[in-house]
Amino acid sequence: MIDLKQLKEETLGMGILLVEDELSLSAAIEVSLKLLFQHTQASANGNDALEKYKMRHYDIVITDINLPGMNGIDLIKAIRSINPEQLIIVLTAHNEKYILDTLRLLRVDIIISKPLLPNKLKEVLHEAVLKLKATKN
Repeated sequence: MIDLKQLKEETLGMGILLVEDELSLSAAIEVSLKLLFQHTQASANGNDALEKYKMRHYDIVITDINLPGMNGIDLIKAIRSINPEQLIIVLTAHNEKYILDTLRLLRVDIIISKPLLPNKLKEVLHEAVLKLKATKN
């Protein structure tokens, strides 16, 4: 199990963008993220998220697929056109093969199935931070 204190040390100085339109889920995840990341930004729709993304650097982007405005797939494509190396985590209730195949083609780093279990977020963030550190070395 991942130690929260260790994870906080690993995320020191990092920024994260959360894109989730389910407000209760977004609020719960955002509370956890604010404990770990120096800069945490949340958005409830794809268009707003892309504007926020253009305004600053984020080490990690977590997005849902079904979003108002621009959907998660189009958001990922837009982010990839700006930064092909962006670490992206997708949080989704979809498990259809064509959606999962599309996410793989878009080189999504991690796919998390909903419902999100409490310890799963810590594990995934730890995995993401390790990937980031491996690419920087």
